[in-house]
Order: sequence, then structure tokens, then C-alpha cells
Amino acid sequence: MGMATGGPAGERMPMDAIGSQNGTRIAYERRAAGPALVLVHGTTADHTRWQTILPMFEQTFTVYA
Repeated sequence: MGMATGGPAGERMPMDAIGSQNGTRIAYERRAAGPALVLVHGTTADHTRWQTILPMFEQTFTVYA
């Protein structure tokens, strides 16, 4: 998969991916630690949509975007 920003000092981290039941690959970025919080963007955006609010959520949650 591609690369995403995140981790210590904004280091680049690889995107993870899973397969759906019909074989479609679904990419996601996982950041921080804690209870899971899943952020789902609309069809005209990608995971970077959440960059402005991620720091707030990362204080408490493992964020999957």
C-alpha cells in the first residue's frame, strides 16, 4: 500500500490493508493507542481528511482512518 504520515514527529508509516468479503482491498492508517475509533471519509476524500483532528483523538484512542 501507500505511505501515510503519522507516528513520532510525523514520520512516514505504511498504510495497512484488509480484504472485504468480495475481495476489495480496503486501505487504512492506524495511529496511537487506546480504544478503537474508526473514521470513515466520504467518496470524494481520503484518510488525509482527518489530519486536522487526529491529534485530539490520538490522545485517547487508537485511530483507524
